[in-house]
Amino acid sequence: MIDKIKIEPLTSERIKDVQSLMQLSLNRFVPLKVLEHKYNGNLYCEHKHIALLAYLDGKAIGFYGIIPMVYERNKEQILVGQTCDSYTHPKYQGRGLHKVLAEESYRRIVALGFKGVWALHSENTYHSCKKLDWEVNDNIKRFEINVKGSGSFRIYSKFHFLSKFKSKRIERSLQSFTESDNFPSERIEGQDWYHFNSAKYIAYKNSFYCRILKIGDCFVWIRFDYALHVGAISNLTDDNATLVINQLKSLAKSIGSKKIIIQLNPKHPACKILEKRVEAKESFIVGYKNFSSDFDIKNLNIEYIHMDAVL
Repeated sequence: MIDKIKIEPLTSERIKDVQSLMQLSLNRFVPLKVLEHKYNGNLYCEHKHIALLAYLDGKAIGFYGIIPMVYERNKEQILVGQTCDSYTHPKYQGRGLHKVLAEESYRRIVALGFKGVWALHSENTYHSCKKLDWEVNDNIKRFEINVKGSGSFRIYSKFHFLSKFKSKRIERSLQSFTESDNFPSERIEGQDWYHFNSAKYIAYKNSFYCRILKIGDCFVWIRFDYALHVGAISNLTDDNATLVINQLKSLAKSIGSKKIIIQLNPKHPACKILEKRVEAKESFIVGYKNFSSDFDIKNLNIEYIHMDAVL
């Protein structure tokens, strides 16, 4: 079967095949415009689509999703891929298609100058990447804070046709908060390549119900989903931590969410402050695959804020 497949690059016209594979694999419907936005790297960098599809007899049977990421150090920029969605038609699972697509994806982006790939893995997704010689680093730290909210916001995240109402509810809840374009970032020793957070990239992320808020002296990146997700924070101290947490609780309650989930790089200075107030749990596995002998991909500063949007 493998020798009969045809591998094609993702295009705007082929997005519908990704949608179909997602439905078959996960029984989940995602609008075409959402998928096109997610995989359109031209919204913030020079590479539009770098993902691949596999076809057999003209029908899509596999997809390996990668989105381009730009990292910067001392004004020098590099390209790195973030692997995200991967789907195989149920009829063809267990036949090695995932590995074939992944290896061909890597070959093609190496030719484009990419230094490597990274991902935030669950236990299940990491299992498949071990066969591709990935390395791992520390797990992301996760802090959960319960809120006495109604829980009604969950329905907006479950059904895409309610997106217009979801947006209105978010905007209404944010009226008493100060929004910012100051991307939260903290310097971490040994991780000196930082994501290039251009205005275009911020606009790209905000399209996925994300916002940056200024709370006191802190800048907090938030994604509105079934829970209030915090993926980055800067300037958190013992003196302002209570204020920040209380303001986040107020926001979560206002939108109808019952939980705040904060996920940070384990070396982030805010982790030690939060651990005094909230139990820390291990979350996603930080995984890497290096393509370049003159670059150590473990020097990337990886934060939950840069994880592909959960659709």
